[in-house]
Amino acid sequence: MSVHAKIHLYSIADLVAAVPHLLGFHPADSLVVLMFDRTTLDYRGAMRVDLPHERHAVELAEQLADTPGEPAAVSLIVVGGTCNGTLLPFARGIDDVAAVFVRTGAVVTHTIWAASTEAGASCRLYRDPMTPMTIADPGASPLAARMVFEGRVTYESRAALARSLECTVSATALTRRKRLLAQEIERFTGLMTADPRRAIRDGNRSLRRALTTVAEGVLPDDDAVMRLAALLANARFRDRATVVAVGPDAAAAEQLWQHMTREVPAPVRVFPATLLGLCAYLRGDGALAAIALDVAREAYPDYPLAALLDGVVSAGMPPAELRKLITQSRASAHH
Repeated sequence: MSVHAKIHLYSIADLVAAVPHLLGFHPADSLVVLMFDRTTLDYRGAMRVDLPHERHAVELAEQLADTPGEPAAVSLIVVGGTCNGTLLPFARGIDDVAAVFVRTGAVVTHTIWAASTEAGASCRLYRDPMTPMTIADPGASPLAARMVFEGRVTYESRAALARSLECTVSATALTRRKRLLAQEIERFTGLMTADPRRAIRDGNRSLRRALTTVAEGVLPDDDAVMRLAALLANARFRDRATVVAVGPDAAAAEQLWQHMTREVPAPVRVFPATLLGLCAYLRGDGALAAIALDVAREAYPDYPLAALLDGVVSAGMPPAELRKLITQSRASAHH
């Protein structure tokens, strides 16, 4: 199976079952906005927010719809609450949200309510509340199979996704890592002073080896992780690592940065966490991107790239637009 092969969704229930895989977790009490190219209906990305009170629906929708780029086709999905006969939760609010998106030029393809995104849960269209549908098992879908193939995990909640990036090692192990990281940074700094071209060349080889082993299903050990972290602490090497996100090794890079985000001590943790946020957002996973950037800002609040990407994610810039900017910047750097 090609990681680039398209997966087609043929029903409303299929669309709802795809939500946890598109977000990376099962949402609860949420408003989910799925964005598609309005011409091809190719998936562009997703946004999720806590479900507001209906009186705040317009204000929230104006923030969500204020995104750069060409207006998209969107599906609006409310997750949570209880259906009372044909009276669906957030019924007035969803009309207000849809109206705001339409005013910005978007095409609202569906407005959907779902009790949850778990197998067997009920879902209905707001325009046809009399017709209940049942969500198939999200774990048995073609999209779930792709997630497994690409080494990604769908978590039971947003909190569980956030916990997956936490460092869980003992204080003794953390002290050892900090000492090893300091040694590696000192070593690489010395190499950069003596022969910067060779240092960058050797660093590129180390990154290439790590990406290859990750693609083969093997994560680097502590020593290798700290060597790579020392490389990312150097601005010149970090610029080179950033462009991997738009290349053929993007999937392996995302797994590597996720592993390093868990393993590398602060403040250097900011670098793999930021790169993880970049890779996740370019893949259309806004939830993981936002969580990774939260981790980055916590590790080192003043890192400019983390702040810049946080603004990009908050503004809802289409991932394709960001990819284009990075690709153009890379091309300019080679001229």
